[in-house]
Amino acid sequence: MNVLRFVGEDIGKMKYRYTVITLQLIVGLLLFCYIYQVNDAFTQTRGMIQSRLKNQEIYMFRDNTSDKKIDKLLNSDDKLQDMKKWYAKVQKVLAENADIQSYVADTTSDINTKKDEYIRNVIVSEKFMDIYNMKGNFSKTELKKEFFGASANADQIPVIVGYNLGKKYKKGDVFTDVSRQKYKVIGSLKKGSVFVEPSHSKKYSSLDDCILSPYQLSENDSMGYWSYVQSVYFLTNNAGEIQKLIADSKKMGLYDLYLVDFSYQLQCITRDAQDTFAVYGMFLAVTVVFCVVGIIGNMIQFINNNKKEFAIHLLVGASAKEIIGRIILLAAFQILISLVVVAAVFGVNKYFCVTVMFASIFMIATMVYPILFLKRQSIRTILRRSYE
Repeated sequence: MNVLRFVGEDIGKMKYRYTVITLQLIVGLLLFCYIYQVNDAFTQTRGMIQSRLKNQEIYMFRDNTSDKKIDKLLNSDDKLQDMKKWYAKVQKVLAENADIQSYVADTTSDINTKKDEYIRNVIVSEKFMDIYNMKGNFSKTELKKEFFGASANADQIPVIVGYNLGKKYKKGDVFTDVSRQKYKVIGSLKKGSVFVEPSHSKKYSSLDDCILSPYQLSENDSMGYWSYVQSVYFLTNNAGEIQKLIADSKKMGLYDLYLVDFSYQLQCITRDAQDTFAVYGMFLAVTVVFCVVGIIGNMIQFINNNKKEFAIHLLVGASAKEIIGRIILLAAFQILISLVVVAAVFGVNKYFCVTVMFASIFMIATMVYPILFLKRQSIRTILRRSYE
């Protein structure tokens, strides 16, 4: 108890310096936990996506059709029939070629839930959920029957909300947008769910703040076929069959398409993440250096200011271990305060546990000097130096 009383008095004497160093330590541990969490999530995501993509290229149609021709296509009943035939050819090619995977991810719409409040709506096909291994608090049966199996004419559009939105919209809830369209929540996604959107972003696109709604093609709507062309992705290493579909589209007087792949964009995703981690790592290194220098400097000043007191304590029977314990407790309280803040921000999970290990190593490193100093100094030496 005496040691704790002395520690309390010590903190009171140097409260300004102690507070500044504690704040530095809080920032350092928060940054460490964040970097580790982001890096771990990126590594897992990259591994998952690479395993799901099976080292295949991602291709997408690019539409070079003139506005005048598009207007004609969208307003012609004859062309609508041609669109149906061409779409049927696309589906036949996909069914007959196991080495070609395809999914729809339309990110061009939002759901306006309140005035000036928009939620990104990603319209997806069933294959999208499989390729990106989307998981959440919904079963495969619910996904098949209630999400993708819902009628296009139903009053309520089934949706799956991102992890962050799941805190507001619970499974089974029904909400309405400003146009009074109703949406029924089938479930929420697992935290950190992402997908590749190389035509729009050089990063993995997070779904934590998005809503997923099912892709359903309206067979008698020309706009639906055009939307399909804009939002369909192909995964394959054999683009020959897709090139034939492009040629068929031109022969039928439909869209003027060409094929683009996203190998470069996928490489950019990895490079961009590595650059981000490098910047974060630099900030972390600088913060840690300041923390180490600050804590060691604080301990040195504390020891220098209290040499006489330490010597007297040793003369009246106190042990060096008690004084060392007093110094260790000063640093331990800083670590504990910082870890409480980290736990409050990130929760108690594996990232927090790794941060605790990092903080423990950090504390041991900063305690080497004061412990060695007190162990090597005799009472006479400490007394003599207290008068220097």
